[in-house]
Amino acid sequence: MENGGTDWYTRTSPRFEVDVGNEKYGWLAKSMFLGNLKPPKRPGYVEIDVYEVL
Repeated sequence: MENGGTDWYTRTSPRFEVDVGNEKYGWLAKSMFLGNLKPPKRPGYVEIDVYEVL
């Protein structure tokens, strides 16, 4: 990757498919998230920072 990834810019809006009635993870289906896909450090790996929109 040229410039060490400084030109890298990727956003995502992940959705989680879980049962809304699930006591532990139901909030994931009811929330909105935004994410930044980071420049790859190694081939075959992905790293994403995910943020909940409040």
